[in-house]
Amino acid sequence: MCVCVCVFAGHRLMTLIDLEPDNEKIYYILGLLSMDDKKFDQAKAWFDKAIEVSLGILVMFLSFMSHKS
Repeated sequence: MCVCVCVFAGHRLMTLIDLEPDNEKIYYILGLLSMDDKKFDQAKAWFDKAIEVSLGILVMFLSFMSHKS
């Protein structure tokens, strides 16, 4: 992948994090872009963040469902 495309996409995704910090897909895509750049430690950090956000959403959903009944 062209480096300039990765850099541009990365900047756009960083802007999206400010708008949607609970969107795990953004962190996942940043992880993929980091892997393309062979920045594997950075990729792992983005994937870990995607998992953290996903689990947070799941916990909130389960909490909501348990209080609903």
